[in-house]
Amino acid sequence: MQMSRRVVIFLLCALWIAAVAARVSTTSPRDTPYYDGASAMAYRHAMEVAEGHSLSAHDVKAGSPSGYVPDRYRAAGAEVITGLAYRAVHLVSEIDGRPFTRRFIVILAALCVFTAYGVASRLWGSRGAGLLAAFLVAFMPPLVKTTNGREFTHVIFAAFFVSLHAALALRALFPHRDDPGGRMTVPVRMLGAALAAFVLLWVWEPAPYLIAAWVVPVALMGRFDVRLRRWFVVSQALTMLAATCVLPHLLATHAFGSWMVAAAVSAAVAALLPGRARAQWRAPAVFVAGTLLLTVVATPLLRLDAPPVVGRTRAGNSGADNCVPASVGIVRGGVGPQPQHTHVARARTRGRGGHGTGGARRLAGPQPASGRGNGVDCRGFRGGHRGGLAALEAIDVGGYRMLHRARGRCAG
Repeated sequence: MQMSRRVVIFLLCALWIAAVAARVSTTSPRDTPYYDGASAMAYRHAMEVAEGHSLSAHDVKAGSPSGYVPDRYRAAGAEVITGLAYRAVHLVSEIDGRPFTRRFIVILAALCVFTAYGVASRLWGSRGAGLLAAFLVAFMPPLVKTTNGREFTHVIFAAFFVSLHAALALRALFPHRDDPGGRMTVPVRMLGAALAAFVLLWVWEPAPYLIAAWVVPVALMGRFDVRLRRWFVVSQALTMLAATCVLPHLLATHAFGSWMVAAAVSAAVAALLPGRARAQWRAPAVFVAGTLLLTVVATPLLRLDAPPVVGRTRAGNSGADNCVPASVGIVRGGVGPQPQHTHVARARTRGRGGHGTGGARRLAGPQPASGRGNGVDCRGFRGGHRGGLAALEAIDVGGYRMLHRARGRCAG
C-alpha cells in the first residue's frame, strides 16, 4: 500500500511527539538539576552566549590555573546555538537556563526522526523503510537514555546535523524519480547541503573527516550524474575551505593545511576532469597525487609560525609538555586541540624527588622572571624555539620509555 505524503508527515509528527515523551519519561524529579564534568562547562559557555558574552575572549574560570579561549579550544557551535535559543526564549519567558537546556536537547534529539526518515527513504527508495528508521531513532533505549537532557555534549548535536547533512546530500545527488529536476533547482539543493556541512563543521570536531568521506567517493565513483557530481564535490570542498578560514577552532589548529582539506580539494579537481581524462586510473591518480602534494607543501609552511593551542591546562603542569604547537596536530591528522600529555611530566617526577621537572625546565629554555610555575611562557617564543618545543614534545611522547629503560640498564 502506497502511503500519501500527508499520511507520512502525520506519522512523523506523531513519532516526534512520542520521542519527546519517551525521553522526558526517563528522567526523575529527584535527579540533580546540575550538569557534571564536560557538560557543566558546555552549559556555562552556552549561558555566557545567552548573556551576550563572546566565546572568543579568554576565560580564566574555564580551566585551572589560567583558563583558555572557548571557541579556539574546541568547536563552539552547540554552545552558541543553545545560548542564542535561550536568549530568544528568555524574551518571552522567565524559564531558568538548566530546564530550558534540557528541553532544547530533547527536542533537538527528537527531530532526528525526520532526518532519519529522509536518509533511509532515499537510500532504500521506500517510505516504509524511512518510517522504520524513524521509529528506531524515536524509541531505541540507548538513544533515548543518552539524549534525555542529562548530558550536554557535542555528540548529541552532531547526531542531528550529521543525519541532516546526509539527508540533504542524498537529496542533492539523487533527485526524485518523478521529477528529475526536483522541486528545487540544483544550486539550491547544493547550497542546502553546503550549509549543513558548514554547521556540522561548526558543531563537531571530527566533522572534516566526515566531509572528506562524503566528497572522495562521490568524486571517484562513476554512478553519479556528472553535473550533480561536480556541483556537490566543489560546493563541499569550498565549504570546508571557508570553514577552515572562519571557524576559530579550525583556525587555532591550522586545519587549512590538514590532509582532510587536501583530500577535499584534490577530489574537487578530480571531479572537474573531462570525461576522457577520467578514464580508468587517471582520476584516482590525480586525487592521490594532489592530496600528497598539498599535504606535503602546506604542512611545513604552517609549521613555521604555529602558536600553541593552549598555554596552561593544569596547576603544577605548565611546562614544555603543555606547550604543544598546533602544527603537531596537523602532522597527526587532527583538527582539534591535541592532548597535553601532562601525565608524561608527572611520570618523570615520580620517585625522583621532583628533579624531573627541573630537567624539563633546563631543556625548555629560560624561565619567567617571577620564578612561579614549573614551565615556560610559550607565547613569547619565536620560530626557532617553537621548533625546539615540537621536537621536545615528540621525544617526550615517543621515546621517553625507551630512554628510561636505557638509563636503567646503564645504571645496572
